Amino acid sequence: MNDSLCAPLLPQARKGFWVQNNAGYYWTEEKVNRKLHAIMSREFNAVFERKERHGVSMRVAAYAHAMERIGAAIASKGTKTYFANDET
Repeated sequence: MNDSLCAPLLPQARKGFWVQNNAGYYWTEEKVNRKLHAIMSREFNAVFERKERHGVSMRVAAYAHAMERIGAAIASKGTKTYFANDET
């Protein structure tokens, strides 16, 4: 990546802060890492549990988990009926 594209963020990064989304929240690197670790641990455990329950590889379990999450996201947006009735 071109360093000039990151230049506006470099002062915050040197101070140990990260800009979070468009709301303008600032998190320390420690907070970012803590939140990331919690998410990665939760998702790993979900995939591992699916692997054990169904007797499949981690890769297959991860794919199934991802498809389930995508399905839940589509359903939560109220588009399940739209996609189910798509005739293309």
